[in-house]
Amino acid sequence: MSAEIEQGRCPVCGTMNDVVECVNDPAKKVPQPGDLTLCKKCAMPLVFTENLRLRRLTVAEVLTLDAAMVIKLWIVQRTILRLRHELN
Repeated sequence: MSAEIEQGRCPVCGTMNDVVECVNDPAKKVPQPGDLTLCKKCAMPLVFTENLRLRRLTVAEVLTLDAAMVIKLWIVQRTILRLRHELN
């Protein structure tokens, strides 16, 4: 399920991600601090902060993810990048 957020600018490429889906729990209606998502343009894995802004995951955070989540992030990331390539 997708949710609208107010401050969803990607800290990497600057794209406004004002409608998001939580990669770690797609059924959530509203993202919570710590939830993961990816930028719809550059596909960078991002995390929601306490005030629901987006920031890059740190290396330490990536290393704490379980294998299933890493694979899920990789699949969604590759899909975003493939679709961007096909549309351009």
